[in-house]
Amino acid sequence: MEKRRLDVHTPPPWKRLGNGSVRDGCAALPLGEGVVLDPFAGSGSTLAASEAVGYPIIGLENDPEYFDLACDAIPKLARYTPTAPRPPR
Repeated sequence: MEKRRLDVHTPPPWKRLGNGSVRDGCAALPLGEGVVLDPFAGSGSTLAASEAVGYPIIGLENDPEYFDLACDAIPKLARYTPTAPRPPR
């Protein structure tokens, strides 16, 4: 099977909400209650961020290469701890 290059793409508007978007979007839910469903998982960044702040996750991805990328990236990204201070809001 020929390897194809995964294009860097602009995320859809609902995923371009800033660094705190998962936390801010889930603020109405008690921490850890509910499930985050991402029907267009892509590389898995939204799912990783959701898992990192305590939410169970379900992701769907139609592209097998992005699915493999997400399966590899989600556990790594969910454990990531930023070392730089967060910018003021």
